[in-house]
Amino acid sequence: MSIELRFEMELKRDTSEDDHLFLTGLKPKVHLLSDMTQEFGWPKILTEILPWLIYRRYLFFSQKIEVPSDIPGAGIPFHLSSVKENDIDEIMTLRKGFHDLDILRHRLREGHICFLGWNRERLIHIRWIFTHSVYLPYLHRTLVLRSGEVYGDETYTLPEFRRHGVLVHAGFLVRKHLKELGYRRIICAAASWNSFIQKYAERMKYFKVGEAGYLNLAGYKKFFSRGGIKELNSKEIVIISNE
Repeated sequence: MSIELRFEMELKRDTSEDDHLFLTGLKPKVHLLSDMTQEFGWPKILTEILPWLIYRRYLFFSQKIEVPSDIPGAGIPFHLSSVKENDIDEIMTLRKGFHDLDILRHRLREGHICFLGWNRERLIHIRWIFTHSVYLPYLHRTLVLRSGEVYGDETYTLPEFRRHGVLVHAGFLVRKHLKELGYRRIICAAASWNSFIQKYAERMKYFKVGEAGYLNLAGYKKFFSRGGIKELNSKEIVIISNE
């Protein structure tokens, strides 16, 4: 598909970098560093993640939303719900200091979906599904979504509940819900150093469509995209897949 066909696509391009759907600045970076230290350890941070900050590559994955008849279970009691207004305070406690209340409310007003995962009565898992075009601050670009497409981001599980099959189980439950809502395709991205998420994408039968990122050297930034990721202009990208 050529970029020229973008004029024939149903695009919802009402999201810009001024919409502030993601928290930026020092605070989320401190939380991410703390989480990565626990999950990966300092050797990986020093040898893989820090060099990546100079040449930042993000791998993009996509798949048609299909649900197997036999969904793999989690190794612990687990159920999923979509967020309600009275859940906002609970979300704020899941990653203390990471979330911004105004941003969460803004996302919900914009029609994006937040799924919460529970171990009995305890909130242990969260993931966001963006239902129309969204500005990605880590790429300085707006990802333009076509009709029927969604973008998954900000998935998080409490450390003590990881490696119990929660991520995969919740992924299939989310997929089932999205299919019922009429969505046809889900897109996600992972930093090139994050082998864990790449293995998850492989297990969930995602198809790698391409990569995007930028060279970040002494304040100089040069954006690039490869494969099925096309630039519509200097501010927008779209996923073109051969699925």
